[in-house]
Amino acid sequence: MPELSIIVPVYKVEKYLPKCIDSILAQTFTDFELILIDDGSPDRCGEICDEYASKDSRIKVIHQKNQGVSAARNVGLDIAKGTYLGFVDPDDWIEPKMYDVLIRTAKEKKADVVVCGINYYQCDGTFIRSDLTNTGSYNTDKLLAALCGKPTPLGLGCVNKIFLRQKVCQIRFQLKLLTSEDWVYLFESCQLCKFAYKISDTFYNVLERPISASRNNKIHVSLKIHLEDKLIFNLAHNYSHELECLVIDKFLDNCIRYSNLLRKTGLENGKRWRWNFIKIRTKVLRVLPGAYIKKLISKEQLHGYIYAVFKD
Repeated sequence: MPELSIIVPVYKVEKYLPKCIDSILAQTFTDFELILIDDGSPDRCGEICDEYASKDSRIKVIHQKNQGVSAARNVGLDIAKGTYLGFVDPDDWIEPKMYDVLIRTAKEKKADVVVCGINYYQCDGTFIRSDLTNTGSYNTDKLLAALCGKPTPLGLGCVNKIFLRQKVCQIRFQLKLLTSEDWVYLFESCQLCKFAYKISDTFYNVLERPISASRNNKIHVSLKIHLEDKLIFNLAHNYSHELECLVIDKFLDNCIRYSNLLRKTGLENGKRWRWNFIKIRTKVLRVLPGAYIKKLISKEQLHGYIYAVFKD
């Protein structure tokens, strides 16, 4: 049984996939299985996966019809056998010591989750910034609260983390979500984890591609994100009042930000935006009274959000 299972969903990344796989195979930590899920990619991704698998017995390749990143990751979770779980996106790459340090830290700290920092690069290789360079330790309550931060000190994705598989083995990605699938998976998983540790090293490298789904600023995506934030709020509702306060504040903040994004992208591309803009701003006004009465937001927050709705 391998110590680590690394799950990589693959779709339309022929240009970037070899660098991703090579970075995983170059890990100083070698006791892993690499699960590549070819999600019906129409380019040569499937062939590339098979070529690598023919040269390294640690690689498992699954070919399936296109079902989306969540379904692909779930296939990987279904067959993973490692003590720990890791995720890598197929257009990103990782530093050679990433899993060596993360797993060693997990054992030393007896942590169910270990998180590292992230570097961001443009397609031409230009460095953009480093993020999540803080350190910290988190029990379950603090871990969930950190996920609700603005911004979160842990990151909203699964890719810069490892998880103790026995803790999260029953959790799967929700298939209907367009943009918040990582956050929901993290929230549901972290409820089952007693302790997490964050290191400052930036071992994970993200390629900022304009066409990436998670960075897409199209109007329908913005509205979808808003609707999924409501699901996130509902997840926190039954956990604790403190967490509910954090999530409702994040929800309202996202409503304002994404409605602004609706307007900006609508003006830039000439598409209709006003009706969805009004719907989101109206949602804020409907949520505010109940949130204030339930003491989920303060009077200052109430006034701030009312001002944000009407100032433009």
